[in-house]
Amino acid sequence: MTTIERVTEDHPDLVALATAMVEEMIGLYGGDVGTWKLVPERGEWLVLRDDDGTAVACAGLIPLDVAVPGSSAHLGELKRVFVLPAARGRGLSRVIVDAAVALAPSLGYSELWLETGDLQPVAVGLYDRMGWRRIPPYGPYADVHSICFSLALEDAT
Repeated sequence: MTTIERVTEDHPDLVALATAMVEEMIGLYGGDVGTWKLVPERGEWLVLRDDDGTAVACAGLIPLDVAVPGSSAHLGELKRVFVLPAARGRGLSRVIVDAAVALAPSLGYSELWLETGDLQPVAVGLYDRMGWRRIPPYGPYADVHSICFSLALEDAT
């Protein structure tokens, strides 16, 4: 049975998962670790543990104004959704996203936004199936590879 734990931004399991995610994104899109903030500031972070307690997935929520200054305090951003390659294909992405969406109202969010990339069709398909609505790229994501979504929390499935 998997479990989900809230962790701090400096928790070693979260940092390890975020590092693995960034390395995977660099492999897809180029760049280097120095261009990424592994764990963005002001977030609330979740780690999903496998049956044996191993951390295999993560996700977080941050205020949207970290990426888009001046944004409403009711807007949050879903960040660092990642499942280790060895744990993929078991629906864990949906589990960790559902957990983040369930946490969001307690943080004062009524809507969530996210950015993913066009070279990540599995992620794009997940958000489409989960009822997220595509929106124009926003803030720092207004580039050729970004696909952005929003979810009004009353629409969460």
